[in-house]
Amino acid sequence: MGWIGVDFDKTLAYYDKYEGAAVVGEPIKPMVELVKSFIEAGKEVRIFTARVWPITSVIRAESN
Repeated sequence: MGWIGVDFDKTLAYYDKYEGAAVVGEPIKPMVELVKSFIEAGKEVRIFTARVWPITSVIRAESN
């Protein structure tokens, strides 16, 4: 089965320089549409980024 990995900056959103972790560039519309088509086709898409956000608390997944 597998999944499709897509990078965020410079693939899904324009990026020129670092302006803060919460600052996001404008979408790159052809790539956004491509990712949407993957999702509509039932593919699993995982978006990756190298951005770092300060960890101020521990986040734990709840077990079912």
